[in-house]
Formats: sequence, C-alpha cells, structure tokens
Amino acid sequence: MARFKCRCDCEVFSLPSNANRDLGIFLVFTGLVGGVPLYYLYRVLLLQTPVWDWRKGAALGLLLALVGLALLAWTRRCFRVREGQVEVRDGLIRRSVRYAYRDHPVIRLQTLEVEGRGRPVELWQVMLVDGKYEFLLDSRPNQMQESRCLAEFLAKSIGCPLRVRREAGAQLDIEAKDLDLPFSERVHRDPSLLGPRLPRPEPFPIREEIAGSSRTFRWGIRTSSLLSEMTGLFLAALAFSVVPLAGPQNQEYSLLDLARLHGDFVYFQVVGALFALALFLQFGYQVKVALGPDRIRARTSLWGLPLWSRSIPMGELEEILVRSLSQCTLLQFVSDEEIFSLRVLRRDLAEYLASELRHAIAASAKDPAVGQV
Repeated sequence: MARFKCRCDCEVFSLPSNANRDLGIFLVFTGLVGGVPLYYLYRVLLLQTPVWDWRKGAALGLLLALVGLALLAWTRRCFRVREGQVEVRDGLIRRSVRYAYRDHPVIRLQTLEVEGRGRPVELWQVMLVDGKYEFLLDSRPNQMQESRCLAEFLAKSIGCPLRVRREAGAQLDIEAKDLDLPFSERVHRDPSLLGPRLPRPEPFPIREEIAGSSRTFRWGIRTSSLLSEMTGLFLAALAFSVVPLAGPQNQEYSLLDLARLHGDFVYFQVVGALFALALFLQFGYQVKVALGPDRIRARTSLWGLPLWSRSIPMGELEEILVRSLSQCTLLQFVSDEEIFSLRVLRRDLAEYLASELRHAIAASAKDPAVGQV
C-alpha cells in the first residue's frame, strides 16, 4: 500500500480533495482546445481588429491548462479544531463549514462497503459524534491510512476518544492520550485490547513456528483465497464460450459451436494453457509473517523469489486488525506511517493469527530484555 499523502502541522490537517476537479478539467480542456480561438474572438469582437498573433492565443491556452492542472493536483481539504468546533475548508471557492460540539464529543472511524464501477469499494468515513448528533467530516474510498490519520489528529486536537470498529462489530474507544502509544504499551493500559486467546481452528492449513519470543506463520495459495478467484475466472471464460453470438444470415453461434464447426479449438487450448500456467505459478506462492523482538515482518514470494515485503518496528505498531470484505478477509498491521494487509481465506484463521500475534507481543513486552539488539 502506498504511503499516505497528507500535511499536518500543530493546527491544520490537510488531505487531497476533488472539490475543484470539475473546474480544473474545464480549464485544461478550454486551454488545450479553445485557447487560440478565444484569443481570436477577443481580437475580432472586442478590439475589432483583424490583426492577431496565434502565439499569444497558444500562450493563453497554456496558462489556462496549467491553472487547471494546478487545481487538480494541489486542491486540499483542510481541517482545523477551534474552540468548541471543527472547521472544514474544501477547495478554493467553497466557504468553510463549522461543526460545533459540546461536552462529550467522540471521533468515529467507520467503513462501508459499496459498489463502484462493478466492484466492491471500501468507503472510509470520519464522523464527529456529539450525543444524538452525528456529522460526516470526511469520506474517502479505499484510503484507510489517510482517514485513520485524520481521525487521530481530530481526536487528539479535541481531546476526545477515537471510536473504531474491531472484530465481530465490537466498538472500541481509544483515549486521546493513548493514540500515539505502540500496541505493546497500549495493551498494558487496557488489557481488553488483547481479547481472549482463541483456540486453533480446524482444519489449519498454516505452518506455525515458535522459537523463544519469535513466531513465524506461513501459508500458500489456498489460504490466501487466490485459488478460488483464479478458478472463477477460468469457469467464466468457459461459460462465455457457450454464449450465442450474432453470426451471418441472422444465425447465432457460440465459440464452442464455431470450434466444432471448423475443428479449431485454439480458444480452449489458450484458456487451458493459461489456467495451467497460473496454477503452476500460484502453487509456488507463499506468505510469511514473522514476529521478532524488534519488528514484525511480512513477505510474499513465488517459488522462493521475493515479490513483496513490509515491516513495522514494534515501537511503531499500533494495532493488528481483522477485516472482512465480500471477497476475502484481511489481516492488517497498522502504524502511523504505513498499513499493510494480507489476504486470508477464512475469517477464523485471520482471527486466530491476530490473537496469537497480539498475545505474543504483550508477553514479550513484559520482558525488559525484549527489544534489545
């Protein structure tokens, strides 16, 4: 996951915004297409002179396009906490909006799964809750890092709890003073963050290794839910081959009919070869999560060749989450700087992994020697 793009000082937190997107696109289009014609019309209609220079029109068009690109690239949504209110300013033209709160406000970070362009999209929302009143401060698709950082900034600026959703729909309130603490310290202040230690689910297709305070978990394609998706694509390609298509003389033929008619089964041979190649490659796919004394590491590899790797120092790890989506379950490791996710086929497996890692971190933090290099 890419690192988030936000700006934060002591008083203002800003994030990229699409508030001026339409105006920016209009200026870019006008500059590229209408710069020269607009300058010509200005000379002929307003100055009433047939003498004009197309280079000045091109310069005007370039200026308009640059202004439009600047609006697209640098428009920001800014948040400021003042006395008893949260002020939100979005873009250059819109007026600031102020949301007032009273005695016991709460910042809530929540997610909704919606449909976007035919696929599920996570919509992250930052809410200001004040008694029976709820105000939507920000909403962003597939941007957990930005939304989480904004929620923490607002909670710390107001001095109120941050409410987040954990496993099984449970709500957790984190006090503002604890938001910057690493997970190993936070659990000792609030042992409820650990939750119960879960029994190992069966079947358990994950290899587990324990060496002192270190824990390592490994799993492959079946546990990552990639095999079911790849098989679904293969079946969809086969189903498409029997769909009737328009042919000559108002006759309808499917790809299977045409293959039988002409004795040409290239389509099915290519699909089968691609499926076999994908199986060969993905059966060499492996995920590894290693908990060490100083950091937690995650890596994916294909037949031993590294594809992706991430790590978070134990002093920066703030949470280990389990989140269920319509297509898979995610095991997530969260810090202020980065969030990375690993796919797990079953929710009970992800919850067991999260539980084991949390309890291992808490047990290691009790030993003063842990963490020394």
